[in-house]
Amino acid sequence: MPQVGAIVITPEGRGTVVETFTLLEKVKVKVRLKDNTDDLLYFQVKEIEDTGEVDSAYEKVMELVQEVIDVEEIDIKSLED
Repeated sequence: MPQVGAIVITPEGRGTVVETFTLLEKVKVKVRLKDNTDDLLYFQVKEIEDTGEVDSAYEKVMELVQEVIDVEEIDIKSLED
């Protein structure tokens, strides 16, 4: 399952994952259409290919989320001691 911000190849073209639905194995992807407009489309995970790239607009957000996760893990560990 690609993460939010992952750049993927869909049947409609290249796009960025903006939301994931793990239990349904679906993702919502912002895709640039041939007429140069953006649209939000839903795909089954098996319909898309993860490029391994991350949209630069999401990189900073992902870094901040990771920092919060790291801080919470430290707080939990200190409570366990």
